[in-house]
Parts: sequence; C-alpha cells; structure tokens
Amino acid sequence: MAPDSTVGKQDPAAALQLLQASEAELSDLAEALDEPIKPDEYRLAVLALGQRARTLFRGFIALQDSATPTAGRALLRPMIEINTLIRFLNKDPDLHLELWEAEGDRNAASIIEEHNELHTERWGPMPVMDGVLDEKRERVRNARAKALAARTAGDGRRVL
Repeated sequence: MAPDSTVGKQDPAAALQLLQASEAELSDLAEALDEPIKPDEYRLAVLALGQRARTLFRGFIALQDSATPTAGRALLRPMIEINTLIRFLNKDPDLHLELWEAEGDRNAASIIEEHNELHTERWGPMPVMDGVLDEKRERVRNARAKALAARTAGDGRRVL
C-alpha cells in the first residue's frame, strides 16, 4: 500500500481545532454516561435472562469441542426456557412481569408453608419476618386478579 502523502502535513491550527471539537464531544458524552439509568424492570429482566442464555450458549459451544459434546445437550433446555420466558414477557411486559414475579412469590410461600407443616417439629419454623408470607400471598392474589381481568379479548379467546 502506498504511504499516505497527507500524514504529517496537516495544518497545526486545523489539527488543534479538530482536537478541541473532539474533546467537547467526549465531555458531553461523559456527562451523559454519568446520568443514572431509569429503572425499567422489564429491560432489567430481559437483560439478566439474556446474559444467562449467553452464558449457557457459550458453555454449550465449549462442550461441542470437548471430549463429551453430548454433555452440552443438558444446556439446551434452560436456553429454550429462557427464550420462551422472554417471549412471554414481551407479549405484555407489565402484566407478564408481574405474573412472573408473583409466581416466584407463590413458590417461596409454598416452600415456607411446606417446611412449617412438615419440618417444624425437627428443625423449627422457617425464619420469616412477620407479615412477609401474607404479603407474598397478597401479591399473588393481585397478580392473579389482573391476569383474569386481561384473560379474554372481545371475541372471548385467551390472550395470555
């Protein structure tokens, strides 16, 4: 490739002006980066799920080049489940995110209740602050009511 004949021949005043303009743009960018990110639970959830899917995929790819490539198949199901969950959340982000969170509350309440019912005698009750279990149940009831209210469209078909 032929050497660039303009290298080193730029007017020093023009180069200084270009440098100052670049510094101004970088300063504006730096100020914008210092602004906090608006909390958006849907985007944060999708970001976390996407990161987990990426990690699983990288593990899957690494296993393909290993002595046991079939071990990577165990990572396919969680990758597919993440894909399905993201698609579900995307259909109605506000409602479906609330339903997903309520499902977590329902599972946690169920585990606490099962432990207290079956294992309190031997291990003692689960160390849960007063009112936490009731709050979880209330969030589940509220999410369930919202889901039922949004369940049918004008033609009576399910939309969830």
